[in-house]
Amino acid sequence: MIPDSTALSNQAMPSNVLVKLGFSWPLIVGILAFVSVILNQNSLVLADPDSLMHITAGNWILNHHLVPLIDPFSFHTEGKTWIDHEWLAQVLWATAYNLGSFSGVKILTASLFAVTLALQLRYVLQYIPAIYGLLFSAICYLSLQGHLLARPHLMTWPIIIIWFGYLLNASSKRTSPPLFLLPLMVLWANLHGSFLLGLALTPVIAIDAIVGSSRAERISLLKSWTQFFVLAIFASLITPFFWRGWEFGITLMSSPYITRIIEWAPATGSAVISIEIWTMILLVFSLYGRVQFSLGRIILLLGILHESLAHIRYISIVGLLIPLLIAEPFGRAYPNKLNAQHSIDIFFKALCSPAKKLTLLLTCSSCILLGIILENANPIKPNPEIAPTDAIAYVEQEKIAGNVVNSYIFGGYLIFKNIPVFIDGRADLHGGPDVNDYYQITESADFKKIANLLDKNKINWAIFAPTDKALIYFDTQPGWKKVYEDEYALVYVRKT
Repeated sequence: MIPDSTALSNQAMPSNVLVKLGFSWPLIVGILAFVSVILNQNSLVLADPDSLMHITAGNWILNHHLVPLIDPFSFHTEGKTWIDHEWLAQVLWATAYNLGSFSGVKILTASLFAVTLALQLRYVLQYIPAIYGLLFSAICYLSLQGHLLARPHLMTWPIIIIWFGYLLNASSKRTSPPLFLLPLMVLWANLHGSFLLGLALTPVIAIDAIVGSSRAERISLLKSWTQFFVLAIFASLITPFFWRGWEFGITLMSSPYITRIIEWAPATGSAVISIEIWTMILLVFSLYGRVQFSLGRIILLLGILHESLAHIRYISIVGLLIPLLIAEPFGRAYPNKLNAQHSIDIFFKALCSPAKKLTLLLTCSSCILLGIILENANPIKPNPEIAPTDAIAYVEQEKIAGNVVNSYIFGGYLIFKNIPVFIDGRADLHGGPDVNDYYQITESADFKKIANLLDKNKINWAIFAPTDKALIYFDTQPGWKKVYEDEYALVYVRKT
């Protein structure tokens, strides 16, 4: 039965109105993503203590006009070399904070999230119908929620989409990779250590392009992709630390301290849900349909799924990359789906074209203005579980001074308050033997050893969360006195 043209036109009318106004699906998804972050007062945006450390480090760089080479924030690692590989992201987070306090940080977070989902959807719409692309966007939205934190990695999400999107397109079309991506690698290497992921996966994509090409093209493609890869390596070295930016990644991954950080732990509980959804989609496409993945894409899919199960932090990478890897094979297997004439397809297809520039500009401006208005009415504050504001206010009021031993989760806030810390979340800096002191103090049952370590580090006061094991020592030893307690933190001082 042939669908009635009038009925099709009527059902597509809402989308036609939006098309005339200049909207598109990526723009609509971006708006929804932005608003969802702005309206969510319980979001994870400021739930990580590292966010506060990054803001402080960014302001240190702005004030001193240089990137720190030695740690300025911890007395326990005083004089130790610090490879501040995320310096540029820290400057950007500090700028957002200076312009709008924590509300400015939240608005920047929402903007990066919106741009990421919009760019991803724009890529997949090249190959698959909008209804499937929107489904992928919804699952990606869920995959990114657990890592939607105001930290440097968030600034690399749009870069990841652009980098891999263009490389996968070049591989699918058996063409040379675009050289304009090289400046993007320079930016990426100064924002976050995940640039190593971009470099590590590029040869796999290159192999796909070379193996899938004709024999006459292989030599040419081998030369162009090799040239691009070598240039990308050199581009990644254009940082204040040159080759030591690479050294950071190696040091971090080999550090025993990394096993104690939650985001580097294996995925468990609800964190596995998004991995399970993506795995089921891949199985359905592979077993039920006619979708065939190339060897390179299979390696990439298996690799990122493995890493997401091994480390929680890679779940966001799964959400970012799997839609890019699926889109082209799916579109190739079902080429007629993009030209379907069902009413539902016509409705969704109408908004696949890029948004008008004026509409894009007005929409982005309106979203930022909305964010400013809503945040002024109800400004966001750091999670009190990582930012013990009342406890530190008491410390400042009573002029408690000297070296402090602090709970790991309070490190970022203490740095933010210009208090030199014992430990914080910089795994690369605290990952050596120095960190043993912290765990001996907080987990050892040998009170004599704890006392010796406190004396060695000249500890004068302590601040811990109510759940920390270290409280047993400070509550039972006559040389220490509890001077403050609330539901988030306890403060102890050494008796004279």
